[in-house]
Amino acid sequence: SVASTFSDSGEKKVKLFSDIVTLAPAGMTFNELILTENYVKISANFQFVPSLTTFVNSLKNYSSIKSVSIEKIENKLSSALINVSITANLKEK
Repeated sequence: SVASTFSDSGEKKVKLFSDIVTLAPAGMTFNELILTENYVKISANFQFVPSLTTFVNSLKNYSSIKSVSIEKIENKLSSALINVSITANLKEK
């Protein structure tokens, strides 16, 4: 039924959202997380480059994600943070 299809889709989105938040290493804070049918866009701040590397590798290894690209890296010297925009393309269902 249509209702069960929406329910399944909604549950998968909630799980994906939750899992991505759980992947965040120490020293990372999310600014924005947008989840669509085809991709996830993440804007986040990192205190350390190794935290960024860990997060990107975790996304690459996540079963629902096909590819990961870093759209922007900006080093904010005033706040000692690295601002990053990441797009993760989702695998076909």
